[in-house]
Amino acid sequence: MTTTAEATTYIGLTEAKEYVQQMWGLKRSRQTVYNWAVVGIVISGQIVKLDSVIQVGHWYTTREWVNRFMRATESR
Repeated sequence: MTTTAEATTYIGLTEAKEYVQQMWGLKRSRQTVYNWAVVGIVISGQIVKLDSVIQVGHWYTTREWVNRFMRATESR
């Protein structure tokens, strides 16, 4: 279970791509992670996006949001 503090600790998209590789064993580029946040991917006719925020022109997500996105898209 993730605590509120962990869920709101923002990480940059570069750190998010490294986290995906570390935790999920998938090597993805920063651009791919950006596309997940902005465009999303289609699964069963639904668009699934990586939750993210923009602060001062930079994109951020959280480890919990990455985990949620990866679980939602792993059957793809």
